[in-house]
Amino acid sequence: MIGEHTDYNNGFVLPISIDRYIWIALRPRVDRQVLLHSLDFDTPVNLNLDTIEHVEGWGEYAHGMAWALQMESYPLHGWEGVLFSDIPIGAGL
Repeated sequence: MIGEHTDYNNGFVLPISIDRYIWIALRPRVDRQVLLHSLDFDTPVNLNLDTIEHVEGWGEYAHGMAWALQMESYPLHGWEGVLFSDIPIGAGL
């Protein structure tokens, strides 16, 4: 993983890889629903790609990425998956 926080430090960063990972197992769906479970959080993410809305909690990451990709005209399809990470929660990565 490489983190570059350019948004608050005038663009000056020293990218460096670290020994932390995110694993995801997923499979496609035939509809435009995204169902994502995390082994680190109790609440799953349920996202309809036709009506992306702001949500509270860790699911906002999935909603934000889907919104940004659709704004750039990427064709998105439904999927479901399970996510695990060894990045400490609150580490800022």
